Amino acid sequence: MSADYRRYDEDREPSRCCRCRCDWCVSCWRKYNTPIPLDDNLSMTAIQKWQRYRRPPWKLILSLFIVICTTTQVILFSLYIAPYIRDTKAAFQKLLEPPDDTISTTEVGQTTTYHIYTIPSLYSSMKHVSTTYYTQRNVSLDYYGYDDEGYSGPGTIEIDVNRYSAGAAIFDTSVAFNRDDTTDHYTLFNERDIDTIWNNNISSIVRSVRYIQMKFTLTNYNLEALSEVCYNWQVTPTYYATT
Repeated sequence: MSADYRRYDEDREPSRCCRCRCDWCVSCWRKYNTPIPLDDNLSMTAIQKWQRYRRPPWKLILSLFIVICTTTQVILFSLYIAPYIRDTKAAFQKLLEPPDDTISTTEVGQTTTYHIYTIPSLYSSMKHVSTTYYTQRNVSLDYYGYDDEGYSGPGTIEIDVNRYSAGAAIFDTSVAFNRDDTTDHYTLFNERDIDTIWNNNISSIVRSVRYIQMKFTLTNYNLEALSEVCYNWQVTPTYYATT
């Protein structure tokens, strides 16, 4: 009497499902390696190319990928970035609001225009912008703040004063109006420099000024991850002369 100890599955043949799957893969590979004639390449649709030559619709896949990526970016921007930008713009607008009570305001959407009527009010407003900038690093906006690590001091405020070249002569009605203009540039290194520049330069030509623009930059960091720079704000308060 002899015993047969062969395993049960040694004599089993591959299942029909497995053979069909292998045959399908081999068929796909053969079709994929078959060159597509030029006529078929130009006339057949993406589905027909897949059915006959197993060519994936790469253009369709790429288009869907671009749509998904673009939609994701728009959603992330609208949920996270846009609200913070709006809040920060409103915060800067409130921080830099002219301190003089004699001004009036006009609001269009989220933008507020301040109407300044006197030269002392103009000076106090520019002084306020300078003071706010040089103390801004101690203020936190939302869950973002300004990092003091490696702090080497505030930057500069750049001031551009655009004025009529003719100066006070623009008010002389006996001569033709001269529209030529020139731009003077000044730099503030601390909050006291605005007094010197105003007294020595701006106050004497303020009546012929077309506009004054103050520019400064603030970089803030995410308080939850101080190693990453999140936003670089370029703030440009501008004063336009109107009639």
